[in-house]
Amino acid sequence: MRELRILVADNSAWTRSMIRRVLETRFGATAVYEAEDGRRAIALLEALKIDMLVTAVELAHTSGLVLLDFVKRNDKFSQLPVIVVSSHEDDRTRVDAIQHGAVRYLLKPFKPDDLEMAVRTSWTDAVRRRAKRYSGLPPHTLTVTLDGEEIRGDAIDISIGGLAGRFSYMQIFTLYGHYHLQIMFEATKEFGTFEIGPVDATLLRIEGTVDEIGEDEPRCICAFHFGPDAMDEASRGRLEMLLARLAAETPEIIADGAGDI
Repeated sequence: MRELRILVADNSAWTRSMIRRVLETRFGATAVYEAEDGRRAIALLEALKIDMLVTAVELAHTSGLVLLDFVKRNDKFSQLPVIVVSSHEDDRTRVDAIQHGAVRYLLKPFKPDDLEMAVRTSWTDAVRRRAKRYSGLPPHTLTVTLDGEEIRGDAIDISIGGLAGRFSYMQIFTLYGHYHLQIMFEATKEFGTFEIGPVDATLLRIEGTVDEIGEDEPRCICAFHFGPDAMDEASRGRLEMLLARLAAETPEIIADGAGDI
């Protein structure tokens, strides 16, 4: 595991100390920085190169949600994974945190094992998001079958590790839910049609504003992750063929990432 620079923001010195102990004992982390309030957290983010942020919702001076907004709107932190820890059990706070950019939400009090898993999976996901993927796709529609229910949407980007698409919002979309996907890309005659599946996938992100959710036909963006054993060899071969075609025909490529945890 490479050295991670992690910022922990929480009003409680005890909570910050507990999180630090988990990071030090389970990951060997030595570059752990602490912020007792939101203003200090922003100052440290601006002054240091931080790989991950663990923050409470309840912060003095600048709230955790304002801190999340600061991270989300700053290009410098576009790849920064943020884990939110909170004593709020209500779904509204959880949804607010996710909509403001949190990748994991831990309810206080949480166990060291829960924090370890959140850190490990958040960093792994961040590395995969930085992996080469292709966006600005040629005109594609995306058909995904979620547990037997067929949903059509628009493809946004795809990589060997997952895909993102824009869909009509449905209750079947559950954050961190596990789904069996059948994927079909319909393109121009020159590009061809690719069918991939079945694929085991986890829904890692749902994005949509409150205004969109209030519409008659609200839309959302869903990002699915493919695990290492998500598909059989035939489906992986078709996906690799699709990516090879995109490499030749799609100009916009998000650069490779590196690292693991």
